[in-house]
Amino acid sequence: MIAVQRFSRRTFGAFVTAFALGLMASSSPLIAQAGSPGAGKLPTKVPQGTVLRIGDPETQRALELSGLIDQLPFEVEWANISGGPQTIEAFRANALDVGSVADIPPIHATWTGLKVKIIAAKFRKDPIAHPIYQLGIAPGVVVKTLADLRGKRIAFSPGQAQGALVLRVLQAAGLKKQDVTLIELPSKGDAYPVALAGKQVDVAPIWGVLVKHYLHQYGAEGASTIPHGLRDDPAHLYA
Repeated sequence: MIAVQRFSRRTFGAFVTAFALGLMASSSPLIAQAGSPGAGKLPTKVPQGTVLRIGDPETQRALELSGLIDQLPFEVEWANISGGPQTIEAFRANALDVGSVADIPPIHATWTGLKVKIIAAKFRKDPIAHPIYQLGIAPGVVVKTLADLRGKRIAFSPGQAQGALVLRVLQAAGLKKQDVTLIELPSKGDAYPVALAGKQVDVAPIWGVLVKHYLHQYGAEGASTIPHGLRDDPAHLYA
């Protein structure tokens, strides 16, 4: 994935500290009093002995490479968990404090009765020019424009960013759900590239390194991708 939103070491360190303070604030009894949401004082420092269980492999790697991982003002137990479904499962099992997801999972979690709070947001400077996702096209399937999606089988994952993107892409193309066949398939790991290669679906949104991997492995067989032309970068830390 291209890191378009760039942080200095100082800014990046301040960001992770800020989200820890945000988490403390979200659970603070001072701001959880009945009838007075947000009325209490926000904490100004992380309490000593604080341990956060965080599911954000990407940020963990960035902190390791930047040398900031040992400068956090709190202890972290990193979990190799990412994506809405896995994060929600971990929240329900009380195995995670903070998750890093796109814009849809917090909404879906709330809709299913899970009480979560967004504590930080991130975005890209030029999201249209540097999208997170591309539309992967299965070998042998001809899709050159969004209009060509009509009649195609498209991987669809309700409650995940990929699912919301598919619906927005259809809208941009002037298509309705009835104009395509939505194949419900959770986006976990390389599930979508595998489904494309196996001809289980004709089209699927794939992201980051999976795009390069998919084209490298199946390009000779006719696999391809096309841009969707929409903003797809909103992401959140939620607890």
